[in-house]
Amino acid sequence: MSDDGDKTAAGRDRMAAFAAELRALHVAAGSPSSRNLAHKIGTLSHSTIAAALSGRTVPRWPVVKTVVEALGGDTALFNQLWTAAAAEMRDAPTGEERRDEEFLSRYRRYVVNQYGDLRVTGLGYLDKRHSADLFVPPMITDVAEMGGDAEQISLKQFQKRIDKTVVLGEPGIGKSVLCRFLVHQWATRGEGAFLVCIRELARRSAPPLLVTEFIEQELTSALQSRPPEGLVERLLLRGPAFVIFDGLDEVADDEEARRIGTMISAFASQYPLAHVLVTSRPAEYDRFPLDPGIFSQFTINKFNARQVEEFIHRWFAGQIGDAEIQESRAEKLRQQIRKHPETGESPLLLTLTCAITLFRAEPPRNTQELFSLYWEMLVDRDSVKRVHDKNPPEVPRRADALGSVALAVVRDETTEQDRQGYNFHHQTLAEYSAMRYLASESETPEVLADKYLRLEPLAQHEDIVSQIADERWFSGGFRFAEALRERSEQREVRSFRTQNELEAHMEGWRVSPDVPPAVTEVLRATRYIVAHSLHQPRLRPAAIVMGWAAVEGGLRELVSGSDLVAAAESEGILTPDGARKLRVLRDARDLITHSGKAAWEIGELVEIIGGLHEVASAVYEDQRRPPGFVEQPAEFRGPGRQLPA
Repeated sequence: MSDDGDKTAAGRDRMAAFAAELRALHVAAGSPSSRNLAHKIGTLSHSTIAAALSGRTVPRWPVVKTVVEALGGDTALFNQLWTAAAAEMRDAPTGEERRDEEFLSRYRRYVVNQYGDLRVTGLGYLDKRHSADLFVPPMITDVAEMGGDAEQISLKQFQKRIDKTVVLGEPGIGKSVLCRFLVHQWATRGEGAFLVCIRELARRSAPPLLVTEFIEQELTSALQSRPPEGLVERLLLRGPAFVIFDGLDEVADDEEARRIGTMISAFASQYPLAHVLVTSRPAEYDRFPLDPGIFSQFTINKFNARQVEEFIHRWFAGQIGDAEIQESRAEKLRQQIRKHPETGESPLLLTLTCAITLFRAEPPRNTQELFSLYWEMLVDRDSVKRVHDKNPPEVPRRADALGSVALAVVRDETTEQDRQGYNFHHQTLAEYSAMRYLASESETPEVLADKYLRLEPLAQHEDIVSQIADERWFSGGFRFAEALRERSEQREVRSFRTQNELEAHMEGWRVSPDVPPAVTEVLRATRYIVAHSLHQPRLRPAAIVMGWAAVEGGLRELVSGSDLVAAAESEGILTPDGARKLRVLRDARDLITHSGKAAWEIGELVEIIGGLHEVASAVYEDQRRPPGFVEQPAEFRGPGRQLPA
């Protein structure tokens, strides 16, 4: 046997002796469950305790000491056993362990360099700051303690409680910044930590991909060399290792979000020694929460006055230029935030506020002006040239180009590299850019409301969209809000539990006798698909595609142009409300065609296909065809527009 083999066998003997003694102590104490021990100890999770009692590895001494004390054992005896087992395994590394450590050392150096800076604005020379110069530790609430006085804890206290953990936070509150900070800190301490972008995991995990395989792909890309085979698996099994899944909320598709959540839960159960942290926005997390029996839950708090002051001081202290001028700008900013505290309650808003104050020498007055000014600065940047292959376009075209990219980001149709390349390093910035673009591409506030409702990631930004509508149209904000209320009320009443209930609802859809037989048959087919799609969601896109095909065929016989609906409306063939309903149908078809969207809520589908029925009947019902006119199938003719024989 080789020296490596002899040393490995000796280490295993000492490890077995330690494990046997620990199991004997557990039995002598009455074999309490790991959950009961966790409750009694209060500082260790049940999964950590179960892993320690399993004998598969040698835990860290603080864990062993705590468990032995809880079981009433002799800590001095166990310290000797633990020291022998741990020292033997530590002092006699195998060739495999040496290769693992060499690769991990390279990876940790990469993490320290990569995550030591914060990308803060996307605005040129302000873009990167060293994290130690700018990072203000957040206060965190332990959700498990809420109900009476919620327990607020410091970042240091939170780090001690990380095991299988979910961290929730509103947009811009600093979830991703916290993730980068934690990974950097673990690497600095010489431990293994991996940051998994859930959006990228979802994109690459079809066909199914193990999380360990995803991490290995990331390591290969980062270091341009493959890790030793099985490295990530070994690290997770023996501990300590830390895996952070950032951005569960950024998986827009419900089925995909449920699948990724199941994948993360399975991963956490498979590796009990690994620390696992998942981040999400609260509203999106409530759709498919992870098992509370496995995951503890925490929330990142908004900045308080002390944290705002510390951030402003750190920001302006690091700027080049006259110190008195910088302090004068900082003081103006402090005064403005006292009047409008919402511009400083999250790290993202405060970062943008500081950047704009530095550029303009005056702070923005409110959140809307803050985002508006940031948008203007972003559009003016030379880096926007990347959207185009050749010469930079004029500013209006730049805004359109950048906005279209932002919309693709919100719809999850771009890669992580695309997001970073176009300065959408934060989801909220992409969402705001997409909102402005949607407004510029909408004919009326009512059309904007329809588009807004179909983009779930924008659901938390109603106030900002309303302000954008006010900028674009007279009373635009009011009209947008009213349209949103009407559409929402329609959606709220359309939920169905059984197919019979759904079919009974659709019986109320009136089909005028004047509707041509060919169109009537298409409408009947869409109703059949909708009814059977209640329990078979994969059928839903077919109803949308079929419905639009009938509309498009008829409109092409009546009007021409790239926008058939707009042309039909301008010629009086469609009423404004009918045109709106057909735009909803057309946009839904486009989503299916261009992005492959297949997940439509049943209430949303009922609204779309119900709108198709209303338009068809409204166009035809009062139309009287005198002799000599030939009925054309699959067309939508309005009063005053008929095709002669």
